[in-house]
Amino acid sequence: MTDHFHVPLSDTQPEPFSEAEVAVFALRSGWIDDLGVIAAGRTVIERRALSWWPGHDLIIARDPSWNSNVAAWVLKEGGRLIRLSGKSGPVHAINQSVKPIFTSDNVLAYLGFFCLFVHGEAGPFGIVRSIDDGLLPADLDREKIALHLREPAIVKQTPDAAEENAASFDIEAPIYYGDALFLSNFRVFPTGMVEMLADEPLVSELEAVITMPLRFEVPKAAPETEMDEQMH
Repeated sequence: MTDHFHVPLSDTQPEPFSEAEVAVFALRSGWIDDLGVIAAGRTVIERRALSWWPGHDLIIARDPSWNSNVAAWVLKEGGRLIRLSGKSGPVHAINQSVKPIFTSDNVLAYLGFFCLFVHGEAGPFGIVRSIDDGLLPADLDREKIALHLREPAIVKQTPDAAEENAASFDIEAPIYYGDALFLSNFRVFPTGMVEMLADEPLVSELEAVITMPLRFEVPKAAPETEMDEQMH
């Protein structure tokens, strides 16, 4: 495993858990999806502050024995854990209970977080900036996309007419989704809702995808052989 889990556009540094903290967290989290186990001395856990939700942290756990890339939670102020599953529901629920605070300094990080933890049918929407980006698939021929990568940017900020000190942000960013690279335009609303306004395909059929399952699954049973059938 790499030293740290890659969170696109993150504006905070990860804080590793000590082995003792991992053991305590294992008692809190229990069995993950009834399949994954956190083990002190083996599982790596780190925390990052989420500036748009003051008092809330992103918790990432990784373990070389898991069939999932990571287990992820948001730790709410007060100690409640909310599991991130790849669905939009957990993120929207937090936005409804804690009004997000977006500025030009943190809205890109929120979009990177949102795209990574709210999946489409083909997995996460990976915001990538360079061929050295840790989110890119290891088996990707990176030279195929090198000329198309650029820094994500805020292209427009629109003050909210109904609420002072609130705004929506239009953002342009390179997105790796499925086996293709797109230049996508998003709008992040003051509520935390994210809308994709447009996307332009840049490179397709890259034959490599970002693999990032967030939920644990029971391994599929191997097909029965003729001898297996005879033994039943």
